[in-house]
Amino acid sequence: VGLMIRYYDTGAIRAKMTFDPTLDRSQAELYYKGGKKAAEGVHQGKDKDGEWTYYSEFDGTVRMRESYASGKLHGMSYRYYPSGDVSEEVHWEMDSREGPWIQYFEGGKIRLRSSFVNNMLNGTYEVFFSEELLMMSGTYVDDKSEGTWSYFDENGEIMYTLEYKDGQPVDHEKYMKLMQDTLLRYDTIETPQPVQLF
Repeated sequence: VGLMIRYYDTGAIRAKMTFDPTLDRSQAELYYKGGKKAAEGVHQGKDKDGEWTYYSEFDGTVRMRESYASGKLHGMSYRYYPSGDVSEEVHWEMDSREGPWIQYFEGGKIRLRSSFVNNMLNGTYEVFFSEELLMMSGTYVDDKSEGTWSYFDENGEIMYTLEYKDGQPVDHEKYMKLMQDTLLRYDTIETPQPVQLF
């Protein structure tokens, strides 16, 4: 068992690696230039292996946890809010996203729910308002919008629907009109004026 320390040009510690040559494994701790821990995990040979944890440079909180096998993302990956609440989870199989993909609002309510097959969005795709009401819902087939997509207001009422085929709106004119209406809605929001100090 041996310890190797790497340094930044400034003299601050960049990495600490504790080696076990009999197993060809090392425990790694990586640091930001300011001295706070950036990440920690295990290398098997030169590849990341097992769970790796990544920290915020600003407040030291855990921001991400990822699982690796032979240097490839494999298993669940989690991202976190500064509060510690999970902001996103996605499942990986040897560097390919496979299975559920969920994003959360701080506090734990679902913000987005979908799934991956062969690293492509496939199946139901839902985005929610913070009150757990649907904002939009549709289907992906191999990363392309397909079928009926529904768009809702904050009261849960359908505002409009669009039909998609191979990732393209079937009625392009309707699509363009809806996009224009959406932009106009945002243009009517009053822009804050600068405050005059003198």
